[in-house]
Amino acid sequence: MVCLCASGAQAALRGNTVLVSPPLDPGRTLLIIESLSLAPWNTQYSVRPARQDVHTQRPLLVADADSLAFVSGPSSASSFEQSRIRRHRRDARWATRLQRTYEEHGSEPDERRLNRRWRAGPRGSYRTNFEPAKPFLSDELLAEISEGLASSFHTPIEDLFKQTHPTQTESLLNGLSVNFGVDVPLNLDVASTPPGNGSQGSRSGSTPTAKATIKYNPLSYWYFSATFSRYFDEELQAPWNGDFSYSFGYDDWHPYTLSLVYSNFGGNRLNPDRSKGERFTTFEEGSFNLAWKFPLPPALTEVFSFTDDGSIACSVGSSVAPRYGDLASGTTKKYKTVLALSCKYNVYEWWYVNWSAKYYPFPNQQQPWDPDFTYGFGFFDWHRGKISVQYNNFSGNRYPWKRSSPQTGRFKDGSLSVSWSWSFD
Repeated sequence: MVCLCASGAQAALRGNTVLVSPPLDPGRTLLIIESLSLAPWNTQYSVRPARQDVHTQRPLLVADADSLAFVSGPSSASSFEQSRIRRHRRDARWATRLQRTYEEHGSEPDERRLNRRWRAGPRGSYRTNFEPAKPFLSDELLAEISEGLASSFHTPIEDLFKQTHPTQTESLLNGLSVNFGVDVPLNLDVASTPPGNGSQGSRSGSTPTAKATIKYNPLSYWYFSATFSRYFDEELQAPWNGDFSYSFGYDDWHPYTLSLVYSNFGGNRLNPDRSKGERFTTFEEGSFNLAWKFPLPPALTEVFSFTDDGSIACSVGSSVAPRYGDLASGTTKKYKTVLALSCKYNVYEWWYVNWSAKYYPFPNQQQPWDPDFTYGFGFFDWHRGKISVQYNNFSGNRYPWKRSSPQTGRFKDGSLSVSWSWSFD
């Protein structure tokens, strides 16, 4: 438990009760932030007021409007736990600002009004109608940005060898997750073949596909992921439709952090036919992506959000492919560069809409299957044993003022997927 409270005060956990000593003034109100769910890609909190003895099922931290001094916490925390404590302190700063805002309104905060969710990471950012106005680049915001950048690529090697579960096998499985699903393209016209060249081409297909994804997160936010595909009609599998795709790197979901990821969605083959020029994988045709995450400012969130629980988180980044095939010349060229701005709007609960706008600094590098933008929407619940239903369109979409490529860039060139997930945490 992490406690942030008035100077000189201490918080202790006895059963499910948080005891604060010495007693605070009768008029003081504490904020207890309970953890509803805690995962690397989605964190939610509920906030409620309390007086002296606070009964709560899973207390995460205590915040008081008078001070943000760090009072108590784990005395021998690992470097990863210390990183999380720093993030909890940032969460408490938000709760404190909310409390002060209520005090300025001159009314006692009630649980119904305070109980607003805060989401972080790729799937959201905090939003409340009671956030006080502040400069765009306040000292507090600059401190949060600096903290996010400083914590990026955190690699606590000593945690890699810690036994976090009763058995060594359970410790090794910690961080492993799997996902099984079916992906159905909306366009099943076999005569409408998406564009491609060699092992590179449109990610949309012409036949339903069964997919199995395995992801392993052994340390901090470093991970490796692989997706294996089986096509219902193998004759419709294009050379650029891979038997598997994979990615690895560092991807921290927290706002203001950096990520560096390599991904390869090309025509990878488990049993390559050398006579057809197939290869197990062509590593240099994958792409390296460097991105920075940030929540959309509250003023802009108010403009684009149409639900009370809505939240919008974005990222800006650049990707580089060391080698790519050029369809016009029929040759292989180097260093395709793409800049992207991506956002995800959590509409309500697990319902979302996302989009990504792309810019090619060297326009002649863009191929017919390379999109100007991508988009998706649906219901995604990351919890273990849950089912998600999503629509995604990664085809060669074009802005209205640009000429469209044939057989791609239409709504029907997207696909509908149904998947089920499981984790071994």
